[in-house]
Amino acid sequence: MSNILVNTIKDTGNNTLLSSDGSGSVTLGNQAFKSLPLFSVSRNAVQALTQNVWQKINFNAERYDTNNCFDSTTNYRFTPTISGHYMFNGNINFGTGTTTDSRVSLYKNGSLTVSGTAIGATNSNGTPFVGQAYANGTTDYFELFAYTGASGNSLYGDGSLNYTTFQGYRIIGT
Repeated sequence: MSNILVNTIKDTGNNTLLSSDGSGSVTLGNQAFKSLPLFSVSRNAVQALTQNVWQKINFNAERYDTNNCFDSTTNYRFTPTISGHYMFNGNINFGTGTTTDSRVSLYKNGSLTVSGTAIGATNSNGTPFVGQAYANGTTDYFELFAYTGASGNSLYGDGSLNYTTFQGYRIIGT
């Protein structure tokens, strides 16, 4: 059996692709190999909804945000700094009103990208959302929008990950 012993693997531009500390811990040096950034946010209070209008969900409580890409104070959006394909998921809790036609959708740069699930229940335990989209890593941004066909409906939020939540992470490079 043969062994190749190295601490660092570099490309032809002398950029470190992989390094080891000699005890088995490996560090990836190239952003193309990393799955960052990733975030997880939620609502920390109820958000009222207008009937028959798509409305941006103001996620204002961060659980984690590895690259500081989620704005939870002004625009309530995710703007990744690394190009690639991203996986998004969330759970929207329509906490009050009768939810006869309630939906959640992912918007990219202000336009519908992936439509979510429609439900027909009262005081829903959650409307799940899963979607995937490409981001250029410089100007693209993502937001989650909610829609309700019922009057007096709102989104429940208490700052936990049990109710109205939004998560995302990079799954592959450009």
